[in-house]
Amino acid sequence: LMSQNPKKRISIIVKPTHDCNLACTYCYVDPNAEKGRMDETSLWNMTSKSLQSHDRVNFIWHGGEPLLLPLSFYERAVEFQQKHHDKQVENGFQTNGTLVTDDVLDFCEKYGFDIGFSLDGPREMNDRTRHTKTGGSVFDRILEAIHKAKQRKLGGGAIVVVSKLNKGRLSEIYEFAKSEGINLKLNPLIKAGRTLSMYSDLGLGPQEYGRVMIDLFDVWFYDKPEIKLDPFDDLIAS
Repeated sequence: LMSQNPKKRISIIVKPTHDCNLACTYCYVDPNAEKGRMDETSLWNMTSKSLQSHDRVNFIWHGGEPLLLPLSFYERAVEFQQKHHDKQVENGFQTNGTLVTDDVLDFCEKYGFDIGFSLDGPREMNDRTRHTKTGGSVFDRILEAIHKAKQRKLGGGAIVVVSKLNKGRLSEIYEFAKSEGINLKLNPLIKAGRTLSMYSDLGLGPQEYGRVMIDLFDVWFYDKPEIKLDPFDDLIAS
């Protein structure tokens, strides 16, 4: 029998800053977005209101780049969460991976945070879209961080943004991820921020996006599933 009071669950994407140390081609953050960092009052209000009205909350620390904030900020977040003893809480970073140090990994182990990354495939593909403000490659740093996170069982999956730049090479990205043992989540390009000025060069229409995803689905469906591939895993589960 279903419970009279089903547990209320929610996933909350928290953006403690819009700042970032990279300059990805298709960034969805508006160049005029609010500057600065979340203060303690906002952190407390967001945490307490979320946990007062839900039994289970998954906080996804996002950005900008969440690891630009010191780990002491996230220790405070955990402290605030722990004041709600009767609630279930999960935490995770969604990061570009360039600031994932051993200290960050130690913190994640201590407090049970997992880490999700962003990576657009093999070096040459990733370098075209995800790079420093001067166009420098961060591929090696990201891949090393992913493997370190995986070794410690702290997640290590990656989001791939699907655009005109990689639409014909999704099966290649899938094979690369399999060879590295990286779970993937494919997201369409978001029409916002820096992307607005170049959406015609990068964005896929619904039919074009559907077509390339169907092609990849056929590759994945008839393959041995060595890695998780979303949204397909989610669709099949449903």
